[in-house]
Amino acid sequence: MSEALALDVRGLSVALPRNADRALAIENMNLQVRPHEIVCIVGESGSGKSVTALSIMGLLPRALKATHGAIHVAGENVLAASRARLRELRGNRMAMIFQEPMTALNPVLPVGDQIEEALLWHASSGRRAASRKRVLELMESVGLPDPEQLSRSYPHQLSGGQRQRIMIAMALANEPALIVADEPTTALDVTTQARILRLLRELQATHRSGILFITHDFGVVAEIADRVVVMRHGRVVEEGSVGEVLRNPQHTYTQMLLASVPKAEPRPARALPEADAPVLATENLEKTYGEAVFWRATRKVRALDQVSIKVQRGETLGIVGESGSGKSTLARCIARLVDPSGGEIRLDGEEIGKKTQHALRPFRRRVQIVFQDPYRSLNPRRTIGQSITEGPRNYGADKPQAFARARNLLDLVGIDVRGIDRYPHEFSGGQRQRIAIARALAMEPEVLIADEAVSALDVSVQAQVLDLIERLREEFNLTILFITHDLRVAARLCDTMAVMLNGRIVEYAPSQELFTAPKHAYTQALLAAAPRMRPPIERH
Repeated sequence: MSEALALDVRGLSVALPRNADRALAIENMNLQVRPHEIVCIVGESGSGKSVTALSIMGLLPRALKATHGAIHVAGENVLAASRARLRELRGNRMAMIFQEPMTALNPVLPVGDQIEEALLWHASSGRRAASRKRVLELMESVGLPDPEQLSRSYPHQLSGGQRQRIMIAMALANEPALIVADEPTTALDVTTQARILRLLRELQATHRSGILFITHDFGVVAEIADRVVVMRHGRVVEEGSVGEVLRNPQHTYTQMLLASVPKAEPRPARALPEADAPVLATENLEKTYGEAVFWRATRKVRALDQVSIKVQRGETLGIVGESGSGKSTLARCIARLVDPSGGEIRLDGEEIGKKTQHALRPFRRRVQIVFQDPYRSLNPRRTIGQSITEGPRNYGADKPQAFARARNLLDLVGIDVRGIDRYPHEFSGGQRQRIAIARALAMEPEVLIADEAVSALDVSVQAQVLDLIERLREEFNLTILFITHDLRVAARLCDTMAVMLNGRIVEYAPSQELFTAPKHAYTQALLAAAPRMRPPIERH
């Protein structure tokens, strides 16, 4: 039976180290993927999705060990294969598309050479002469423009979507029986994600490859899956066709995950207190990168172009757009982490865009920012208590007072105060994001900037953090600048929306108006590209 399947996993168990929170990362797993089929594995962080992918590819770290079961890829048991045989199988019978292509691709090799390397490693001598032609054909098949020129580019010269297409081309190079895609669209904006999902389905229709697609986004599942496998704590808790699982989920865990998915529907309009002047405003804000270096002029990029916004006290303004649209640059200019090239930034009517770093010090505590990756923004060598109290102590609070407030804030954001002396790596991703929010609130800010603060979180953790941000906004009357590429998340939280394209705001409207009657063609395209939890059509 296994010979007819792209993937056949039988009774797989993978042991965790002795000091882990459970004995097994994967427990007695059964999973099949047929040729021409896309099977999605969904579940929260720690459910065993990525361990499953690494087990299949023979890439488990030394701390993990498959203790029981078998994994057959196109009829061959990879658990019984030698290291040399696994190298032959990878890229030939099975291939993997990773979540972050920038770290998976070699930064010092042109992308065309990297695709060619995947071909030559498994090629017979007769195929070597045709390898370059095959590289260009692969790049064209995944929709990359001007393959001849692009093949000579390095990964950093390509966009995120283009890098992901290069990874897909490498995976397809030897037409493997199985492609494992591990969260390949999580970090992409909605339009790029839609193009990648459409591309995968088109390519899957023209190749015999089966695809195992790992994701935590049920919107993606609805768009691409034939069958769905739901995992929790290393176990498969539900499995079925995409229609069965999404229309009529049987397990309470699946029901909870589906209930956590944000809907692309605008929140009801809130009555905001009237104010004479906005708390935060920018007028014709500009930021240009690139300048003459010695005798050579570098290319100038206008990251912000005449950007004007106004945010009232207690209002949440959503900034949405594709990667490279200028969202994060706007956030960093407002927080004065980078200096604007022109225009004005006003906080409570006072211009802060041209102040020196020394003159900015009294204003720093009034504008705080929460970044996308709290693991990188929290100091790994400091306890969370030290991280939360650092800002207040720099502004004159004594140590007992600062730690008392830190304990109150940890309790407020749902973190056990007994963990105040633990380090960031001892917490989950969702907990670290809550700690980052507590650190920002410790400064008692007027404006909180959330820069893609929930984009990397599981849907259930994402829902919890969004609930937390909404509750804190009401409790502290916070003004929030919420930056995201996910329109479903923006709809859940934002009162007003600003849509950015190429450094400019192309549409600015209340959320209700923007979602129900978008005026700009780009806004319409963003809304159309957003994954939706509509009842899927069964695929055969």
